[in-house]
Amino acid sequence: MNPNSVFNSLSDEQVLSESDCESTITSENSTVTTSSANFFNSDDLILLDETDSEFLTIKKKFLSNLGALANSVNDFTIHKNSFQSFMGQVKIQSYKLFSLATAKKKNPSSSSGNVQYAWFGSTKHGVQQIISHGFSQFDCSDDPDKKYGSGIYLLPEKYPLGSVALANRKDENGFKHVVLCRVVLGNMEEIRSGSQQFCPSSVEFDSGADNLLCPKKYIVWSTSMNFQILPEYVVSFKAPDSLDVPVSAAARPTSPWMSFTSLIRELSKHLTPLQMALIKKQYKDFKERKITRQDMIQVVRRTAGDGMLSGVIKSFYRGMDRANCATVYPSRNIIFSK
Repeated sequence: MNPNSVFNSLSDEQVLSESDCESTITSENSTVTTSSANFFNSDDLILLDETDSEFLTIKKKFLSNLGALANSVNDFTIHKNSFQSFMGQVKIQSYKLFSLATAKKKNPSSSSGNVQYAWFGSTKHGVQQIISHGFSQFDCSDDPDKKYGSGIYLLPEKYPLGSVALANRKDENGFKHVVLCRVVLGNMEEIRSGSQQFCPSSVEFDSGADNLLCPKKYIVWSTSMNFQILPEYVVSFKAPDSLDVPVSAAARPTSPWMSFTSLIRELSKHLTPLQMALIKKQYKDFKERKITRQDMIQVVRRTAGDGMLSGVIKSFYRGMDRANCATVYPSRNIIFSK
């Protein structure tokens, strides 16, 4: 994997190739040191130098999404999973095959299965177990905010603060640890709060999310967790206990928001019947999973215009309770709730 594109292509659907497998072990552009390779007592984990491009890219992304709280994080280290052991090679090949199979289940001509990066917070011991043996049932029960069934809860890469909250147990040296994983999400289904689900509801689905419009949690079921999740980097840092906010609070947005049904109602005051019919059809197609979230959003933006959307939502927001659950409207800091 090209170190410079670790986060630049997070939205791209991708699958590991043979060259990817090789480059995770050695990279011409990477500077690694083995002096702290046993920090986790794992031969597969290699400490990245602080001047390495991968280190700088991941650190910048992690801290930038913490906002003002980034100033409270220090002693930052990143270990890279080399997958150089026999079991490491088995894991990476299993992941590659699962990703390919997931992609072809949806589209025979596709070579990727909706792959995204996500964070998983754990203890030092938990990280060692994940790297050496994979995820386990213990990881399925680690989230204190466990409302969406029995599975591995991962947070999208733009919500690292939530993973910090999950890494709520410091090691003997005062470090907290989060794992940056590549995850095959495939076709996601929405998991309602309070669900007791522990596997896909049908063969049509591959993973779950708390909200399909803009998920704050990915749910990967234990039945396929070690084929579906590839732990690539371990981020370790020191942070004050005040950073241990609840996951629900960590993911809560602060920008103006409104429900999509309310948005449709408000837009109908400004748009023509033909324009509204187009928007309603897109929303219906999205709920029926005929189109992607991004497809729907692009049509709404082209039809209504960003200026009108921003004005309508900000006007509506003045009378709304900001404490309700919401989802981020990409690129514009506009937020929708289902």
